[in-house]
Amino acid sequence: VSQSRYIEIAKRNNGFLPVPKKYWGAHTGRDSGTDNINLANLPRGGELRASIVAPKGYLVCAADSAAIEARGIFWMAGQQDFLDMFEKQDQGLDKDVYSKMASRIYGRDIDRKKRPVEDFIPGFIGKAVTLGCNYQLYWPKFQGMIRVGMLGGPGVLFDEKFVDTLEVDVVEFAKDRFNMKEVKRTFRSWDNRKTQVIHCAVSKKIIDDYRKSIEKVTKFRK
Repeated sequence: VSQSRYIEIAKRNNGFLPVPKKYWGAHTGRDSGTDNINLANLPRGGELRASIVAPKGYLVCAADSAAIEARGIFWMAGQQDFLDMFEKQDQGLDKDVYSKMASRIYGRDIDRKKRPVEDFIPGFIGKAVTLGCNYQLYWPKFQGMIRVGMLGGPGVLFDEKFVDTLEVDVVEFAKDRFNMKEVKRTFRSWDNRKTQVIHCAVSKKIIDDYRKSIEKVTKFRK
């Protein structure tokens, strides 16, 4: 959403910005927005957040439900090991769940809380995988979302460094007709073919490995 969209809405409402919400607008159960905006998805530190000014005597604050979607699906599916990880996180006995997932993906210790700059991108990927894959996010969709930026985060392109870290067999990936059909479908005219194949191969490896770790969630049916 561009700044012009918010300016247009403010002009229609005498300088005010209504907050239109749609209850259970997403299939995960979270609210969504209407009027082509969703204030819950404003990027942290972005210009759009900074452009919203509270009336005199009031404050604008951002609230967060602390990974409620991840906790909810783990609880409903009976994925107790992840619930235990959240409990230790909340008690300050271990690092957060997203950092633990990122550590598994990267093959090294990741702590997005203690090292917010150095481990920002790895921690973000750990969060994106944990939240997205719990709700049937398959790798063809994941690769596109992570590349342009999902959950208000930056875009990430998986390169050969990830191939080495995750031990991704790109050649084997490319032998599969379905895989290459999806690569072709998501390929854009300005993409480099080799780069896109690598990005997709790594995306599939990340999603496949994560799904293996949440067996009860993958089998869960509401």
